[in-house]
Amino acid sequence: RVLSGSFDKDLRIWDLVSGKTLQVLKGHELPINALSADWKTGRALTGSTDKTLRLWDLATCQCIQTVEGHTGPVWGVSLDSEKMHHALSGSCDRHVMLWDLRGSVCVKAMLQHSRPVTALEVDWATWQAMSCSVDRSIILWDLEMGEPITK
Repeated sequence: RVLSGSFDKDLRIWDLVSGKTLQVLKGHELPINALSADWKTGRALTGSTDKTLRLWDLATCQCIQTVEGHTGPVWGVSLDSEKMHHALSGSCDRHVMLWDLRGSVCVKAMLQHSRPVTALEVDWATWQAMSCSVDRSIILWDLEMGEPITK
């Protein structure tokens, strides 16, 4: 199985052998731009042009949480699949945001990019992340401190 999120606003679960859609998960109001999933925990996180993140239960195919806080489309997401308590998102609002999913609370809003954030990569074991931006920069973050390590 594989997941995809797309311009049609839907998260889809596909069968790779047959190429057919197994499930369509609906919830976003605008296109899905980012996706992070862990089949072992059965969770997926999506980011959308509707400025929200959605946490999905892949077993029930239901949205179990909606996270709001960005003021622009979300282009990057990462889910801490180990503990399931944290997520990181990057947006056209130039922010990289660290979320505590236990209460949909933004615990760190990091603003160093001068243009939209387009991608993220996180090492949850070390609590470090990299963000990429249209401003042609890559920032290495210390997520505990909410500060850049290098830019």
